[in-house]
Amino acid sequence: MEFNIKNGVMLETRKLMKSGTSTVVTIPTEWLKEHGLEAGQEVLMLANGDLHFMTLTKDNVDRVNKEITNLRKELAHNITLTRSDDDRTGETREALVSPTNTKTSDSK
Repeated sequence: MEFNIKNGVMLETRKLMKSGTSTVVTIPTEWLKEHGLEAGQEVLMLANGDLHFMTLTKDNVDRVNKEITNLRKELAHNITLTRSDDDRTGETREALVSPTNTKTSDSK
């Protein structure tokens, strides 16, 4: 199924296909030509809940690295590692705690 959208954006459904131990998806020839790519070249894939494919350029790599760094900083700011002694076993336990969830898995 193909959907035509204004401003040169392409939206199509694609079927995932098995190839050995991998799963592959085909890329429209028009998109490859438009971005100066051909079979065998590498592309940049960003997986963060959705999959995003970009041409492998220094600008795209720098942009993605900056996004990842900012995300890690945000996560580190919102989540801290806490340690406590487990009274039942005498072992030290670790838990990730965020400002909105301060309970460990054993808390009631």
